[in-house]
Amino acid sequence: MSELKELVERVKADFYKDKQFAYFPSTHSKDLLDYLFDSGGEAPPYGMPRRIYPFSDHGFKKIFGQPENKEFLVYLLNSVLRSERTITDIQFLNTERVAKSDTEKTIIYDILCQDESGAHFVIELQNASCTNFMQRMLYYECELITGQPLKGINYKIQASYLIVLTNFKATRDKRLRVDFSIYDEELKQRAFDEFRIIMIQLPYFNKQLDNCLESDLEILLYLLLNMENMDSLPEVIERNRQVLERLLEVSKIEKMSKAERLEYETSLKHYRDSVALYQGAIEQGIEQGIEQGIEQGIKQGRRQGMEEGEAKGALKGKQEMAKAMKAKDIPLNVIAECSGLPEEVIETL
Repeated sequence: MSELKELVERVKADFYKDKQFAYFPSTHSKDLLDYLFDSGGEAPPYGMPRRIYPFSDHGFKKIFGQPENKEFLVYLLNSVLRSERTITDIQFLNTERVAKSDTEKTIIYDILCQDESGAHFVIELQNASCTNFMQRMLYYECELITGQPLKGINYKIQASYLIVLTNFKATRDKRLRVDFSIYDEELKQRAFDEFRIIMIQLPYFNKQLDNCLESDLEILLYLLLNMENMDSLPEVIERNRQVLERLLEVSKIEKMSKAERLEYETSLKHYRDSVALYQGAIEQGIEQGIEQGIEQGIKQGRRQGMEEGEAKGALKGKQEMAKAMKAKDIPLNVIAECSGLPEEVIETL
């Protein structure tokens, strides 16, 4: 028992070294996992997550990307679509879209499936932004449409949905859900039902449980964001309770095999590295922006100071000239014409 406590304390120390990433496994986690398996131990005790982190690549696909867990993906899709269409069953498809030529790019979606009507759905988890992120999403959606097989000369295509969960703020307007479609500009209505991109921005979800019990999507987001250390599903959640209880059960770390746990930890490490790089790039960009702003401000200040100095010097020269002309009793209108100063100003000199 003392060996177990020692391992746990080392892991906890690594966890809380950087509180921003307090929920990620540390370099000591592998030792702890080995100990638990060798000793037949149960889930990690106090201070360690009981369930997988659902926004790592492995965790997300473990919950939503497995045929045996397709009820969770059906729940996610229905909660996002909000009765726009009701899905009862799905079939997982090959996520790789091979490039048609050397000049094109092969696409590997996170999850690709179709429902009983033939509609296609891509579900993407994006933990960090990238250059031309919105254009990338547009490309994914277009590829999803053009990748559909056409029969003869019939250009009948199935509805194609790209659903993206972003773990960063892709827009600045603080919307949790952002919908994109093709609109008729004059009629102000959707022109095609087959083209949809729906983005869920996780950082803009900040509701407490009591305030999100009427929305399936908000209940699911609350659960995903807080499930790591939940003992059980909160009693106040009554909608779709059986499905959500099974989701929590499937996500238990102790249910994983040793190989799955190590794969999960590797996925978390990649996730942590990508987030750290992304945040580091943002911080570096802010620092560079401040430095450039200071440098620009100095240059602008110098230029403005020179301009102000020149203006003050010119005014002073005009005033001295006007005073000298006034001392010689030259008419004010002549002085004003020569100096460019108003007569009322000349009178005060």
